Amino acid sequence: MATPRAVSDVILVELSKSDALPLLMGEPQLLYEAARVLSARLRATDFVRINDLERKNEELAQANLRLNESYEATPLMLSNTLDLRD
Repeated sequence: MATPRAVSDVILVELSKSDALPLLMGEPQLLYEAARVLSARLRATDFVRINDLERKNEELAQANLRLNESYEATPLMLSNTLDLRD
C-alpha cells in the first residue's frame, strides 16, 4: 500500500467503491482530472528515474573504463617489477 505525503494542509476524504462509482458516473470530469494529474505525476517520476539511471550508467561506464585501463596495465607493471628484481 502506498503512503501518501502532503506538501500542504489537506482534507482527505475516503470513498468506498460503492460510493465512488455513482459519483464518477455523475461527474465524469472528476475521473478525467484524476487521470490527468496521475499521468503528469507518473511522467515526472519517470523523468527523474531516467535521469538517475543515465547518471548511474555514466558512472558505471567510467568505472569500467578505469578497470579496463588498470587490467591492461597490470602485465606491464608486473614485468617492470620482475625486471627490477633481477
